Amino acid sequence: MRSVGLARRYARALFELATEKNILDAVAGEMNALHSMLESDEELRHFLQSPEQGANQKIAVLKSGLQDRFSPLIIHFLMVVLHKGRQNILTDIAEEFTRLCDRHYNRMHASAVTAHAVSKKDLADIQSILARKFEAEFEVDHRVDPEILGGIIVQVEGKVFDGSLKSQLDRLKNTLLSSN
Repeated sequence: MRSVGLARRYARALFELATEKNILDAVAGEMNALHSMLESDEELRHFLQSPEQGANQKIAVLKSGLQDRFSPLIIHFLMVVLHKGRQNILTDIAEEFTRLCDRHYNRMHASAVTAHAVSKKDLADIQSILARKFEAEFEVDHRVDPEILGGIIVQVEGKVFDGSLKSQLDRLKNTLLSSN
């Protein structure tokens, strides 16, 4: 839990600085790229986590390896994180930064589960309905789960809206069993 609070503070500091300098979009793109690198490059993660290399050695390697790919602000931010020994929460920082940007731009994420594949039009309709209901721009991740039999299950910010046929049948079954 402590690392989430720390990650939130680092992300907030970077977010406020990027907003103040009017470069939020650019920094958000770089943080997404950094997050992708951390997620996909096991060697980089191992290097950053390794106690065998000191902070100064890690800083020197990152400076030379990343200065062509990232802005001076992100490089400096990484140096601060490394000096403080917080490289183990870099992924959490990137995720928190993305959440701050989403809130800033009034974007939300949802997941939708259906029993069968849906068309692009149906997915756009789901996005449109959610956008009107929550007054925000939506990105919807869709997956298919035949076990729900029919209908849809939508999850938005931890809230589940279950309109699946399986759920309705389970409720009917429980009602019939409890009436005896």
